[in-house]
Amino acid sequence: MKNIIEELWNGEINPQDTLVDNNPHYKELQHLQSRNKSELLESLSEEQKEKLEKYCDTTLEMNSVSEREAFASGFRIALRLACAALADKTNE
Repeated sequence: MKNIIEELWNGEINPQDTLVDNNPHYKELQHLQSRNKSELLESLSEEQKEKLEKYCDTTLEMNSVSEREAFASGFRIALRLACAALADKTNE
């Protein structure tokens, strides 16, 4: 069995790829978003489509930054919890 640190370093752990795979609510929202975007694109001029695409790209980038920060924050909290648990165990 590999060390989890090695797996993380080697890029073998990708939680973002499976985070919402089995979430029916997410899949429903994804379908709705796709349908709404298709309907919207049909009603836009080429210039408006380009502006929408730029908006969507910016939104995706912002979401990526937000997710990365949330992951880092969660990781720090998990480490603090682990340290607190270990400290309590050594004080017993």
